[in-house]
Amino acid sequence: TNHREKQSAKRKTRAWREELPTQFQTAPMATRLLIHLPAPTAAAVPTTSPRLRKTAAALTASYRRHRPRLAVLAGAAPSGGAVAPAAPAGENRGAGLTPAEAQRLEEFLKADLPHLFDDVGIDRSAYDDRVRFRDPITRYDDIDGYLANIRLLKVIFRPDFYLHDVKQTGPYEITTRWTMVMKFSLLPWKPELVFTGLSIMGVNPQNLKFCSHVDIWDSIQNNEYFSFEGLVEVFKQVIFHQYISFLYADQVFEVELLILHSYDTTRPQI
Repeated sequence: TNHREKQSAKRKTRAWREELPTQFQTAPMATRLLIHLPAPTAAAVPTTSPRLRKTAAALTASYRRHRPRLAVLAGAAPSGGAVAPAAPAGENRGAGLTPAEAQRLEEFLKADLPHLFDDVGIDRSAYDDRVRFRDPITRYDDIDGYLANIRLLKVIFRPDFYLHDVKQTGPYEITTRWTMVMKFSLLPWKPELVFTGLSIMGVNPQNLKFCSHVDIWDSIQNNEYFSFEGLVEVFKQVIFHQYISFLYADQVFEVELLILHSYDTTRPQI
């Protein structure tokens, strides 16, 4: 009986295999089991639990809320393909003066500085109220002190100011090169002091007014305030001029050109 049942099972198995496609007849058992797994129905149990699906949904919603903001912060185009707008002019000043702004300020200085010590004077409206001025021996921290220093120089020295060059040397910086000749009229021999140098003019990014003015003298090394070397330079020119005037009264101007104007040519030029 057992033998007949085994033979019957073999015949049924053989008949079943003969009804399958040829590629299935020689496939291993594991492969045949995977091939014949029934497709999941609509009522099938989901592969992720409700808790996992809820967390994934929360992450997706959080990403959607933050993605536009991150795209704007990174400077990328937001969803939809539109390019993020650039910052309005005047708000993002990190790049420095535009070529047009720099040219306008340069032309202003070329026209304004020659009036530094004459009756016209400089245009006060072009300077910050808290403009900081510094040279090797004087310092002021507001527009009133700045203008008072100019008036004092006019009374004591009667300066002649010669502007040679003006150009932008930094993002918010314009530098001028000049020569200034000052006659010390309070002394009997009225010495003439001659200085050449640079003025580094800082520009306020918010209002494009000049907010700092730093003078560099070619004739000294230490231009920081207060420079003892700068004070010695002033006295040296006063006394030296008296000595030359006494010996060569008719050749003072030529001697000044040869000696006082012979500043260090290795210093940076603009």
